[in-house]
Amino acid sequence: MVVVILILLSLGVAGFIMVSDARKNDSFKRLEQRASDGAVVDSSSDGDAGGDGGGGGD
Repeated sequence: MVVVILILLSLGVAGFIMVSDARKNDSFKRLEQRASDGAVVDSSSDGDAGGDGGGGGD
């Protein structure tokens, strides 16, 4: 009886870990997508801002 309880407990813990890892992977994928989208937008914005700043300085 104790062995069965320990097996069920270990399966529950393993399931919880797998669910947690799946959520973390989804979060990392979303962050990577936002970072890649943001990097493209930021790089174009920085280039435009630099050009405008140079024109104002002259």
